[in-house]
Amino acid sequence: MNPHVPAAIVALQDTRKKIEELRDLEKQIKDYLFAELYSHIPIAHEGTVNTEAGSYKLAATFALDRKIDIPALEATKNDPAWNQLAPVTVLRWNPDISLKIYRSLRDEGREFVDSFLVIKPKTPTLLIK
Repeated sequence: MNPHVPAAIVALQDTRKKIEELRDLEKQIKDYLFAELYSHIPIAHEGTVNTEAGSYKLAATFALDRKIDIPALEATKNDPAWNQLAPVTVLRWNPDISLKIYRSLRDEGREFVDSFLVIKPKTPTLLIK
């Protein structure tokens, strides 16, 4: 083994710790700034609010995270509003793959599924134990 590897592992551990500490500090500072500058904005607000603080111009973007409640959606299928509002035009269908089932497929089944998948390598992760 290259004698520099242990030092590189220690440097990686130290760097990860510093990054985590900086993320925590960044969150604290952002929370403070939002409390000081934007506490008057309603929680359900969406959009960008431009603010000046001294010589700084800030743009705070507020957004809401919307996820489909599948059981609630399925419970509405017999509702007459289903036909009037056409939820299919409001909702996007985002297919996802079940890796557990995919990995259990035989070769011919996996080849078929592979024909409509885009498979790209992810960035590898490195866990230090």
